[in-house]
Amino acid sequence: MKYQLLLFSLLILLPTLTFAQNSTNQDYYITNERDTVFGKITKVHDNYLKIKVNGKRTKLSPFDVFRVYQSKKRKLFGSSYIKYGVRKIKDSKPILYRVDERTRVLGYPKFTEILIDGEIIVYRFEINKRFSFGGLNGMSTSSSVSYRLYAFKKSTDEILELENTAMAFVIDVNKAKIGKDVIKFFENDVEINAKIEAQNKLTTKFMLEIIKLYNMKKRLNLIRKPS
Repeated sequence: MKYQLLLFSLLILLPTLTFAQNSTNQDYYITNERDTVFGKITKVHDNYLKIKVNGKRTKLSPFDVFRVYQSKKRKLFGSSYIKYGVRKIKDSKPILYRVDERTRVLGYPKFTEILIDGEIIVYRFEINKRFSFGGLNGMSTSSSVSYRLYAFKKSTDEILELENTAMAFVIDVNKAKIGKDVIKFFENDVEINAKIEAQNKLTTKFMLEIIKLYNMKKRLNLIRKPS
């Protein structure tokens, strides 16, 4: 009973706790040594950050930075390899991914928007696609933009795709497709399992709430596995 009251109280506070992480009205970045540097951000690009600190303009790469917060846009960014170079984990249901080790060794991290931070990090990034087509006046070139939401679990290096607008993607979960991999992704927690099993379909909105709940329980050491 005491555990249930504590969990209920934390669930009420969850939106406030999530908002409080980035409620500052100042731009800043956090170094790999976890030092926070405040300034005025002029641009966050995949490959670099431009920021003015104490009147001095600085350009930093994703190799130099752990987190970036842009207050005007209320966006948090992290240095990650997740945008390029992921590979499927064999026989996972639904499909899970990992960052290819060759990408870590030979590739370059990118600044990627973070929607949720914690043991599971939810990244959002855009993919630009160009395509050509013929017409009466010859070849024309156009482009389209889609975005993906990836949930990256730090302790296992696993990635769960939550949404892919290029595919109108929603995790379609009938009971046969929930499978061990979704349950295992959240450490087989009793409360989270019950919430997942009660759903006919795991929508993006639902999964984001589950990830927030898991991160909170993980941080407070409240994960409960079946007895």
